[in-house]
Amino acid sequence: ELGAFTEIPDYEERVYARVLPAPEIISVCAKLGIRGKHVICMQGPFSEALNEAMFAQCHAAYVVTKESGT
Repeated sequence: ELGAFTEIPDYEERVYARVLPAPEIISVCAKLGIRGKHVICMQGPFSEALNEAMFAQCHAAYVVTKESGT
């Protein structure tokens, strides 16, 4: 589903992907053109404070999440 975000103009500089730290997932990101500091490899759970800090660091205007429970 991450590929859909490559339609955004200048996505390489605008899209950040927080993904599981698995080589195959990082490879998919790279193939899509999402690289370097735009790939955040972490495994949760994440606190609200950590999420807020990450969104602030990335200057996020929008956040897209997957449904993963409560």
